[in-house]
Amino acid sequence: MPLTDPDRQRITAQVDAFAADGLRVLALAERELPPDRRPPHRRGDAETELCFAGLIAMLDPPRPEVAEAVRNCHTAGIRIIMITGDHPLTATAIAQRVGITGSNPTVVSGRQLENLGESELRTLVSRTHDIVFARASPEAKLRIADALREEGHVVAMTGDGVNDAAALRRADIGVAMGRSGTDVAREASTMVLTDDNFASIATAVRDGRRIYDNRPQIHLIPPWILRPSGRRGNGLLRSRAGKDDPPPGRIVVRGQLPADGHELMR
Repeated sequence: MPLTDPDRQRITAQVDAFAADGLRVLALAERELPPDRRPPHRRGDAETELCFAGLIAMLDPPRPEVAEAVRNCHTAGIRIIMITGDHPLTATAIAQRVGITGSNPTVVSGRQLENLGESELRTLVSRTHDIVFARASPEAKLRIADALREEGHVVAMTGDGVNDAAALRRADIGVAMGRSGTDVAREASTMVLTDDNFASIATAVRDGRRIYDNRPQIHLIPPWILRPSGRRGNGLLRSRAGKDDPPPGRIVVRGQLPADGHELMR
């Protein structure tokens, strides 16, 4: 019995309802073949004269720590853009659930992205903060990375498949999955997540910024106006102007060192 338009509308509505709850949906269909006929190998030959059997909805929840990692990224001034092959409603629900977007994000499907010119895409990514790319292909990730870089952004791109290699290589920081990622993706990336966990990215950014902020600060100070304080390890220096002839300038490193103050003047 062929599907009628009301049947198709009812199935589509159920798919949308599942997707809006953040579920991934598969449709099942079947066809009987004569015993003496070999199964078709081409997709076009296989997907004909099928009988709809039902829908399967699967829950693939984000890890519990992802929401906090997303908040930390936003606090650190890092913008997150979701690029996924999922249904637009599924992608939107997940993005809102973990805090990547607000309640009303702009959702761009793969077909809509294909119809955008390069200048239009640059305008979109630069002027729209909450954005989700759904039903996106690996080639779309490459275009999005290029558009962001042309707008002056520093881009980190995640990926795990062979087709993600171009986008990983093009981004300023390519991040590959260490467990589920392919060898091609890992070789094309700058960084590999050994645990495939988004929260590890936020942790790496936090630790990297801490190391950068705690780096030694080096200043050129005329030493004839300074002398060691004699206090241990705090790097304080006192004026000695007029005491001696001015020696050449020296490099003074500011920092907490386990040594007497005069060692900072070496």
